[in-house]
Amino acid sequence: MLRGTRGAAAHIRRGRRLTILVGAGVSAASGVPTFVWEWVRLAPGDGRVLPPNAAPDVIAWWSARMDGCRVITQNVDDLHVRASTAGLIRLRGSLWEPRVLG
Repeated sequence: MLRGTRGAAAHIRRGRRLTILVGAGVSAASGVPTFVWEWVRLAPGDGRVLPPNAAPDVIAWWSARMDGCRVITQNVDDLHVRASTAGLIRLRGSLWEPRVLG
């Protein structure tokens, strides 16, 4: 059983593969609304620059140092892009790169 942050970090270091699924909690620390419909009112045309928080940077660090690391985000705020997360998979795309499907 993992005990706290140190135990989890040690377990990750020993592993060969890591998948990180990221949701709204990571972005909320930067003041991003946790519901997309709230977010759409604020972006992309308002010129806001989101303040960074440590989570995307730590996740980017892991993604750069572990060949078997995959990061999947549901967030549309691009904080992980700005943190240079390697091999990022954006499930919902980006507010700054709109695409029409269909």
